[in-house]
Amino acid sequence: MFIVSDYIIQPQLLYLFGELDRNGKPCTIIVEEDRSFIVDKCPLQVLKDSIHYVGSDFKGSLASARKTTGRSRMTPMMVNFILNICVFPDRAYKNEYCVWINSNQIIDTQPLDGQTVIEFSNGSFFIVNSRLTPFRAKVQLAEQYRKTNYERGKRPISFILDPKKRPLKKRE
Repeated sequence: MFIVSDYIIQPQLLYLFGELDRNGKPCTIIVEEDRSFIVDKCPLQVLKDSIHYVGSDFKGSLASARKTTGRSRMTPMMVNFILNICVFPDRAYKNEYCVWINSNQIIDTQPLDGQTVIEFSNGSFFIVNSRLTPFRAKVQLAEQYRKTNYERGKRPISFILDPKKRPLKKRE
């Protein structure tokens, strides 16, 4: 596998997870549809860089996701509103073994000895240490959140003052 210094999450991403390099430094394994490589940054930094690239920030995106989904733990995140990329963690995002999965790329999920086998759009498989029912709930939440954001982007809200109501007074 080759190593890159920077990476912005792309629609081809299947999943990413943290790993320690041979010197014990945190880095990120990126698995895309047709290639895998290492980014010389921890997974949270890859997420932060990707979110920042499109004009947002991690804390704001996390707060927005929590408010929209009503969940405070294992919340999906819109990484790129323009490309409609939503990822979700398989466990708490601060956990060093957390895997971030691109919900757009999942084709099917099946149980396997208390774990879940994910089939991706390119025909590859990945096993996560999560029971099938809770994992499917995470996928469903991520997809619902992604669709909600997509629809909101298509129909922006405008505020119109009601002419029957008193106008605001000028400050003096």
